[in-house]
This record gives sequence, structure tokens and C-alpha cells, in this order.
Amino acid sequence: MKKLLVVLGLLVVVGVAVGIYRQSNVSKNVVVVYTPMFEGFISEINRLFEEQNPGITVQTVRASTTLLEDRIRSEKAKPLGDVMFAGDLTTYLQLKKHNLIQPYELSGSATIPTNMKDPDKTWYAVYQLPGIIFYNDKLVTPDQAPKDWEDLVKPEWKEAILIRNPTQSGVARAFYIALIKAWGEGKAFDFFQKLNDQMNGNYVASNDKLLGAIVRGEAKISVLNEADVWMARNEKSYPLAVAYPSSGAFVMPEPAAIIAGAPHLDAAKKYVEFLHTVPAMEFAANKYYKRPARTDYPKDKLPEEIRSPLKALPVDWLSVGDQGTVWLQKWSEDVWHKKAS
Repeated sequence: MKKLLVVLGLLVVVGVAVGIYRQSNVSKNVVVVYTPMFEGFISEINRLFEEQNPGITVQTVRASTTLLEDRIRSEKAKPLGDVMFAGDLTTYLQLKKHNLIQPYELSGSATIPTNMKDPDKTWYAVYQLPGIIFYNDKLVTPDQAPKDWEDLVKPEWKEAILIRNPTQSGVARAFYIALIKAWGEGKAFDFFQKLNDQMNGNYVASNDKLLGAIVRGEAKISVLNEADVWMARNEKSYPLAVAYPSSGAFVMPEPAAIIAGAPHLDAAKKYVEFLHTVPAMEFAANKYYKRPARTDYPKDKLPEEIRSPLKALPVDWLSVGDQGTVWLQKWSEDVWHKKAS
């Protein structure tokens, strides 16, 4: 069944891409965006772009980051997409390694922190996404809630913790990589084993399932990106509260890049530039609680939930390289499958 779903997913992406190829050959006033962003967000950001760039139409291919990376690889000889937007950083590092995204001088890039952009200018973070601890505030009080990452493995939280599987989630993958970079492999993998034991080796495959389990009280505490938690609390009235770890959140870049050989290069540049403008960032911050990567964005324009300064774990994302894949394999073999065997 899993293989069938993957094949069907690829067929959907292929079908959409074929349609894009036919349409984009007809008109140059198109920009083709590959993104894992959910429909509501990307539809609205595209509408704003089209309003500010009359005559250019945005065509979107939505799929998982993994499928989109595979798509870009398969199209290397004749690219169909123009922009890759959002998804976890490891994807962009791989795309850069294989020359599948191209350098571009972004206006105002000096305002983006060094660890939030590629020194070779192939990708730039649009948003900074803090990974934090959150909990069901009907079951856990602020005084009881974990204050830092290591509190997650305390005995009192046995079977009360639930997180995403890092082989299926960019946020969970970033969580594991961040702790390895901040703590070193020895301490981090000891923590991962204890965390796995806390959950009896059980993980969930999607954010919806994770949030549902926490809301229903099947678990009490978890780890997710800040924006998704505030959205769930404020838009869906879920009983959730955020706990910012005292040692720092793991702050992930959420990038955009121009695909190498983009068939609509001028429109692609305009789209990437637009993502970093004040109107686009204001929309993302106020409706979806996304922190702008640009440090010159006016703090008084941010919603109260994300206005306070954020302490971050010391993570050099640019130095991860292929280590992320190696660490994930080690976790799968030495922690997850070891527990299940």
C-alpha cells in the first residue's frame, strides 16, 4: 500500500508538471513554483504576488519536499519549475550539491543572518521557524511543563511525550540535527534513546495526527514549529501552550531558491524578491505566525505571540552537509529499529 501511494503521488506530480510544460511554453508571463506549503497559505501568497505583478500568473506544484526534490532531479536536463519555496534545509543543501539551484543576488540580503542564507547565494531563508516544546494546557500547568529539552526525558513524562518520526518530518529531522550540533553525538544519541523509551518507540506520521493526539490527551507534550502551534491554538481553539526551552529553540531556515535553468527566470526573480517584501512578510507573520528572516522587519508589525526576542540553540546549519543523512540512518538503526527489534 505504501509503495502504491508513493507511485500515485509521483503520477499526480508528473501530471501537473506535464500540464505546466504545455502552458508555460505558450506564455512567458508565468512563474512555476514548487512547494510543500499547504494550499491556503500558498494560494494567498500567490494572489498577493499577482496583484503586485500584473500580467504574471503563478502556477503551483504542491507535493512533499521529497517528491519535489526528486522531481527537480528528474527534470535537470529540461527544467519545468522556476522556484522552490519552503521545505527543510537539508533538501536545499542537496539541491545545491547537485547544481539544481542557481545563484541569485537578492535585494536586501545583508539583512538576513549569515546562518540563514547560502554564502554562494543559491538559497535565502524567507522565514525563521523556531522549533519549541508545546503541551496540552488542560492537562499540564505552566509550572509543571518542561522548561528545557532534557526535561522531556524525566520519569514523570513517561508515555506522555509524542513527536513526529524524523524520517517523515522536516521539523523532527531539524530537531535531531540541532541537538547533535549543539550537544555532540554522544550526548544527543543518549537523549534520543531515552526519548524513544519515553514513547515506547511510537511516533506519528503527520502534524494533524500529532496535534489530535495532544488535544485528545493521548499524549500531553510534544515538539513542533512555533507557527503551527500558534495557528492551532488561535485559529482552531486547541488547548495548547508554548514552552520556550531555556537553552534555546532550534531555529530553522525556511528557504526559497531559483531552480537551475528556470524557464521563466525574470518572473522567478520577481517571485523570490516578492517573498521578502514587507507586504508578503506581514501577511505570513500576522496570519500564519511566521517570523521573517530579515532582521529589518519592523517588530511592531509582528503579532504579539512572536514579537519577543528568541533565544536560539547554537546550530551551524551550513556545516551539516551530508551528515544529516548519516545521522538519520544511525538513529533509525541504533535507536528506533533497535527498540522495535
